[in-house]
Amino acid sequence: LVIVWAAFFCDYVLMTIAIPIFPLLKKADFFIGTLFAAKAMCQVLASPLMLRFVDRYTKGTFLTGLALETLSVLIFAVTFDYRIWFFARALSGVASAAIISSGLAHLTRCYVDRNERAVAMGLATTGIVSGVCLGPLLGGLL
Repeated sequence: LVIVWAAFFCDYVLMTIAIPIFPLLKKADFFIGTLFAAKAMCQVLASPLMLRFVDRYTKGTFLTGLALETLSVLIFAVTFDYRIWFFARALSGVASAAIISSGLAHLTRCYVDRNERAVAMGLATTGIVSGVCLGPLLGGLL
């Protein structure tokens, strides 16, 4: 549960930490909005595809998602090019789909009792909410 919470938290901190940095690209508001939406759009599109991998490779899907997320952060760190940042955001969306899908599937397998599972999933999703709340604040501090 702690590992899944931490992965959800980090994923969403990384999603929102860049918000204060986006204006540094000096692009029109439309392009900044598109850049921000790229992650969510790719996450929504990739999630149904991830279900096939989650059922077969459980932990492998989770670890692949974490590796892709790490790669997207490294890409952000080395450039200020809009097109490359868009690719990194899209890659981060695919990573999120893998992390969230496999994390919730892992909790479903670990917590057989319905009430325990509900509590575990509720606690895990607080990682998402916490990441969304703290990401822009951390980005502003950086």
